[in-house]
Amino acid sequence: MDQTTYLTKQTPETIDNVKIKLKKIINSENKTETKITAILALIVEDQSETQSLIKRGFTGIVLQNNTLFEQNRKLREEIAVLNEQLSVVANKLQEKLDQERLVNEYRIKRKSRKRLPKRDPITKKSYNFLISETYTLNYGKTFRGARLRLALSLLLVTGVRISELLPLKIYQIKTLFAKHWIAIDRAKRGSSSHKAFLTQEGQRIIQERLSDLEIILLSKNDDSYIFTAEFSDKPLDREAFNRLINQFIRNCSGKLEGNPNLKSHSFRIGFISQLWKDTNDIEFVRQSIGHTKIDTTSKYIANLSDRERKARMDELVN
Repeated sequence: MDQTTYLTKQTPETIDNVKIKLKKIINSENKTETKITAILALIVEDQSETQSLIKRGFTGIVLQNNTLFEQNRKLREEIAVLNEQLSVVANKLQEKLDQERLVNEYRIKRKSRKRLPKRDPITKKSYNFLISETYTLNYGKTFRGARLRLALSLLLVTGVRISELLPLKIYQIKTLFAKHWIAIDRAKRGSSSHKAFLTQEGQRIIQERLSDLEIILLSKNDDSYIFTAEFSDKPLDREAFNRLINQFIRNCSGKLEGNPNLKSHSFRIGFISQLWKDTNDIEFVRQSIGHTKIDTTSKYIANLSDRERKARMDELVN
């Protein structure tokens, strides 16, 4: 008789007795080792009903453990996925916090920065004085003097930056003298090849520098850079050239009335301010100077004097 047939023939009373004994052992206050010993004692008694019941119990435990193990495995996988997702979210959150911290640090630094005195614009009067002062330099009548005067005039009539001045070549300057416009490669945002046109006053000022151009042409050809050392084809370093011009302007500005705070960028401020006063059209000024935003242009414009504002109002009345 196989075990299954035997189990089916066991009486409920016999199985109930085994269950009672097992329940009594399990619910006792004995240690686990003592309980196991007691259960084994039931098994070795060779009571088929006891052995059968315990085997079925262990089988159930094994199956239950397998189920729990599979559930735990799936749970661990789900936890691993959640941890990975949490890690991504945490990294993004940290990046955002770091970015906000840097922005706040920049704002604090900018707010507490030492502000330089506001630059004054170059006027025609101050420009003429600077040109006259170049002739008092020990190199005033040489290549270096001609190069300095040409740089000052270009800054005045075009409003370009020093960084936009240095890439200019001889053929571009010849176009400026002959056709009164020059193509500028913008150093910042804007058109990569911006045409700067001269006013009638600008045409007159640049023609006064024809003799300086002739001095430079003695050692240069059409494809040469203008602002180099006399016998070099390499453009001057921007910081070095800017420092040279600012040093010259600083030495001269102390001799001017009112001791204005002038730098190389004062030419750009003066050009934009004067063009706006002459045209009263800030959008035209923006396009002429090559700014992408009109707000940028507005920052350059100097306030009108009482006399200038009155003159504007009189024009409106008329």
